[in-house]
Amino acid sequence: MKNILLTIITAISLSLSGCNGSVETSSSESGGETHRQSLSTTEVYKYDGSLQCRGGGVSMAEMASALTENGIHVISSYSDVDGYYRIALCGATTGVIHVFEIDDSGLDQATALGFRPLSDLPGLYEPDSQTE
Repeated sequence: MKNILLTIITAISLSLSGCNGSVETSSSESGGETHRQSLSTTEVYKYDGSLQCRGGGVSMAEMASALTENGIHVISSYSDVDGYYRIALCGATTGVIHVFEIDDSGLDQATALGFRPLSDLPGLYEPDSQTE
């Protein structure tokens, strides 16, 4: 039930955000005309550190703050699991990750803060790969 709700919320968020990878900019130098500029983004993730039966971990808001405080623009974010099987044992890791869509220009800085490109996580379920 929790995964279904998360999927619905994510789908609604994505549909409202436009997800078209472009940004409108306005410039007085060009006579106030509006231009569309492509924005190249990537998704990065970091484990929240939560443990089974104990919870805890770092909140998504705290991780987002770490990115923005270092000049990295966060476009969107969501929580997920890494897709790996885990033993059911109190104190074992949960595999919960926080994923952030950022400008490609901030990738090196995000990596220095301990984030990794989502594409490096082979266990994560990718719905688009199942439709083809």
